[in-house]
Amino acid sequence: MSARALVEEYWRVVWTEGDLDAIGRFFAPDARAEGILPPDPATPEDLRVMAETVRGLIRRPRFRILRFIEDGEWASALCVVEGPAAATGRPFAIQGQVIFRTDGRRIVEAHNTFDMLSACIQLGALSCDAVPALLGGRKVA
Repeated sequence: MSARALVEEYWRVVWTEGDLDAIGRFFAPDARAEGILPPDPATPEDLRVMAETVRGLIRRPRFRILRFIEDGEWASALCVVEGPAAATGRPFAIQGQVIFRTDGRRIVEAHNTFDMLSACIQLGALSCDAVPALLGGRKVA
């Protein structure tokens, strides 16, 4: 399976459809995913907790790939995660980047960067003026 097909199927099966037991099909048991739950790398079990949490906040989150680059065992996906916010039904969308390495069958290493500040604002955890406040040196609650 190509790296793109692997990550697209993982996002669809686990994140959109909610089959959390399938994580082991997509990640090697000793795989680690950086950037999910800093400062420590996430294990496949941590990914299960994260997917469960996100699915409680976003109904049927979908990943849409904007750009994809593959180079040997490494691949990179620039994507948008979107879906309605569970609490309000309002549209939710954040951009992210995932760089990952496969063994040809499963993901063995991943590095994730998603716009979590925008996610927190869209979900109502931070006010819409959080970014200007932070850039101005003010703390936000």
